[in-house]
Amino acid sequence: MKRYFLLAVLFLAFDARQASALVGGPFDNGSHNGQLENGIYQAVLTMRNGNGFCYFHPEADIVPEDPSNILSYQGRGTKQNRAIIYYKGVTYIGSAFGMVDPESRYVQCSINGSSDLGFSVSQTSANATGTIATGSSVSDVVVRNDRGFVVNGNWEAKIRDTSPTLKFSGKGELVFIAPTGADAIAGLAYQGYSGLIEAIISAVGGLSGSFNPAIFAQAQLAIDNALIALPAYLAGAGIDSTLDNADRVKVSVRGTMRYRTTTGA
Repeated sequence: MKRYFLLAVLFLAFDARQASALVGGPFDNGSHNGQLENGIYQAVLTMRNGNGFCYFHPEADIVPEDPSNILSYQGRGTKQNRAIIYYKGVTYIGSAFGMVDPESRYVQCSINGSSDLGFSVSQTSANATGTIATGSSVSDVVVRNDRGFVVNGNWEAKIRDTSPTLKFSGKGELVFIAPTGADAIAGLAYQGYSGLIEAIISAVGGLSGSFNPAIFAQAQLAIDNALIALPAYLAGAGIDSTLDNADRVKVSVRGTMRYRTTTGA
């Protein structure tokens, strides 16, 4: 009898311990809450010669749906959309965009950042007559390296635990791009020749008076020459060239999900 009583006590204790580890209710599909998407996913990135972290909210507005309300979207570097990477002596600040599939326990995130970032805000006010009376502006440098480097990245992770905290881990890649090489030259050439062609069109379009076929023939010849010369600068540029000239680094990721505050900050 004592043995059966002891087994019953152990079973109840084990069952109670197991029950306390369950998450979600009958309508939450095993998640912590039906409002799981209200959580902010924060991840630490470790790699050779650097490290970093990122935050993202799956339903954050990354463009202003209401242009009159500057606070209606999560811009670069905000609490729900940020990525800060340190690599080989340079700090990058940017954005993180991600999605989560709780059913398959899958997390995915993409990163874009820059080695030089600043911001400026201008404010104006109107007097009693409705005209602009005063104006003020605030500007600041967030990160400065004077290099113009760009970092892009992507990582994937699996949700390992859901209780008591949602935890995930995975791997990915960061690609550091420098403004040099064939792509940089191609970009400058494209911008330069595009501006030249637009200037030719504007000059001819601004002519007045009698029609002079010679002027239009000269303009057409100038545009043709520009289009013939441009492809030589674009040769060898493109996605493959960018990746070949970039610094690619494998990263390991681990992170957690935490719920947002009621203020949405």
